[in-house]
Amino acid sequence: MKRLLLIVGGVFVLLATAVAAAQDVQTNYDRNFRLGQLKTFGIAKHQRGGNDALAADPITDKRIADALRAELIAAGMQESDHPQFWVTYYASLKDQVDIRSTGWGRPYWGMSNIQTDHYTVGTLVVDFIEAKNENHVWRGMVSDTVEPNRKHDKLEKAIGKLVRKYQADVAKQDKGK
Repeated sequence: MKRLLLIVGGVFVLLATAVAAAQDVQTNYDRNFRLGQLKTFGIAKHQRGGNDALAADPITDKRIADALRAELIAAGMQESDHPQFWVTYYASLKDQVDIRSTGWGRPYWGMSNIQTDHYTVGTLVVDFIEAKNENHVWRGMVSDTVEPNRKHDKLEKAIGKLVRKYQADVAKQDKGK
């Protein structure tokens, strides 16, 4: 019995770890632009298009701007009215369906069940645009499942991961000098 409890407990720990690491973070940047020179930023104000999930959600829009501001300041940057780069961001939501067969045998003669799970994947795209030339110099994207009761916690963690990934990109560039 103890062995069964240990196995079940181990499975739950693995599942919890998988969920915690589920946010997918990707970045890309202009290899010819020195990211480390960027010290002052501004959060760009712009019209939201119909495809941007934030067009209908001004509260989350403000929460993202506030979280980006806080994370960039914590990373040693300063907000400015005349910044070196502008921060823009967009969001999208996409409904997904996961279909699985459980059990054994084929559905028509064995012990098998078909299960479907419906969920929503949210993606946040953050761009750093050089103010002087309006060149895109860095882009970060983070995707994760949207859980209505936890979306703001996950959002703030995702923005923290994006800014840390930016710092890693700066360090990688500085190391390659």
